[in-house]
Amino acid sequence: MKLRELGKLGKTRETREKKFSILNSQFSILNSQFSILNSQFSILNSQFSILNSQFSIP
Repeated sequence: MKLRELGKLGKTRETREKKFSILNSQFSILNSQFSILNSQFSILNSQFSILNSQFSIP
C-alpha cells in the first residue's frame, strides 16, 4: 500500500471518529432533554396528586 493511500485511510478514520463524536454529543443532548421532560412530568404528576387529595377530603 502506498503512503498516500495510508494517509487517506487515516483521514477517513479521523472523519468517521469525528462524526461519531458529534453523533454521541447529539444523543447526549437528546438524553438530557428527555431527562428534563421526565422531571417536568414528574412535577405535573405530583401536582395532580395534590389536587386529587384535595378533592377527596370530606
